[in-house]
Amino acid sequence: MTMDFHESGMNQGADGAPSSASAYPVPPVGVQAPFPAPPDIPADEPVIPRMFDILTHPTNIPHYVAHLRGAKWSTIIWLVIGIGIFESVVTVIASQVSGSSMGNIPGLSQLPSSERADAAAWASLSGNHGNLLTAFASFFLASGLYWLIAKLLGGQGSFLQSTWLFALIWAPISAAATLLGLIPILGVVAGVVLVIAQVVLTIFAMAAAHRLTVGKATVVVLVPLALVLVLVICALGVMAAILAASLGH
Repeated sequence: MTMDFHESGMNQGADGAPSSASAYPVPPVGVQAPFPAPPDIPADEPVIPRMFDILTHPTNIPHYVAHLRGAKWSTIIWLVIGIGIFESVVTVIASQVSGSSMGNIPGLSQLPSSERADAAAWASLSGNHGNLLTAFASFFLASGLYWLIAKLLGGQGSFLQSTWLFALIWAPISAAATLLGLIPILGVVAGVVLVIAQVVLTIFAMAAAHRLTVGKATVVVLVPLALVLVLVICALGVMAAILAASLGH
């Protein structure tokens, strides 16, 4: 599949997103359009219907293109913050239900009751901050790598366009993975399925955002995953070497 965008037709607004459906100009008489025109989605469309539309049209590139209108950094930031808070709340509730929360902190039981409450509160606050930082770091690291690799492959989209479409995929899948992760065994299976789904959707999102072929967009998404896999293997190798050396003594 080749993304043959008409350069003159992809007009951009001040926010870096296509300004109208003119991104797909009407072809001359007798010339077939390279792909269907995108649906007419208003720039002020709420974010949840946008997510639902993409999730229900996972391989329909024109739908991704239509959602480039209305891309906003403020919405992206709030999505990431919302997922971080949601993961924190779910983690706290799960730990309370399982009875494995603050009572398992080493040395906590030896503290006076007044200090124990303060220590538990600080531990909970630190965990929540950790979830927020992890959400921000993982999201923007992945988005930045996608954008950089896409540019190296001739991508034309802006960082805002690329990050916007990625956010519309990442947020609902992250929320679903967090909830399903609470279910033993099923949560693991669902997590694998959701990771695969995110990879597939992100490929089509990068194709739409950067006007790339699906083949090049696949490279954009799989290269960071390959880098992560190499880093994990290297880390496991180092840990194995350290463990072998310690046992040898």
